[in-house]
Amino acid sequence: MPSPPWKIETGVETVISSWLASGYVRPCFTADRELPPAEARTSPMPEALSPALRGALERRGITRLYDH
Repeated sequence: MPSPPWKIETGVETVISSWLASGYVRPCFTADRELPPAEARTSPMPEALSPALRGALERRGITRLYDH
């Protein structure tokens, strides 16, 4: 019988733990490191961005895009 939904572990940590415990998935990892937090870097919306997309983002309060 499956576990009830409220007893099933969820979240990123659970997924990563299951991957690392897996003999099938673990060998696919080549590196595992944590980067320190950094301030977000953003840029204005590009002029070439579709007006419909720009409008949809702005209605959600998104006025700048993240830089990578």
